[in-house]
Amino acid sequence: GDIGELSPWVLSRGERKRLALTANLNYNDSERGRVFLMDDPFTDLDPEGSETVCGIIESGVFRVIIATNRKTDLDLFRRKNIRFRLFRLERGKLSGEVCEE
Repeated sequence: GDIGELSPWVLSRGERKRLALTANLNYNDSERGRVFLMDDPFTDLDPEGSETVCGIIESGVFRVIIATNRKTDLDLFRRKNIRFRLFRLERGKLSGEVCEE
């Protein structure tokens, strides 16, 4: 059947995350903006979904801001040679840049 016939409650968390990612990409694929905010983008994703997120980041089409507290996300960026700047959020304010890669 068609995905439009499915209730969102029957989708896995990873499928819901991929659906939200697709909707956001569609919304941002215009002159409305080129900044893409991702909150823990790799949580609940299978390897294919993680590769999709990395492809978005690597494409350079969007400036990507990622909120995460998972060191594994940063390790993935290092393995894939994705350049990033790391900031720390403390008491609701961004502290100075921690490192640049």
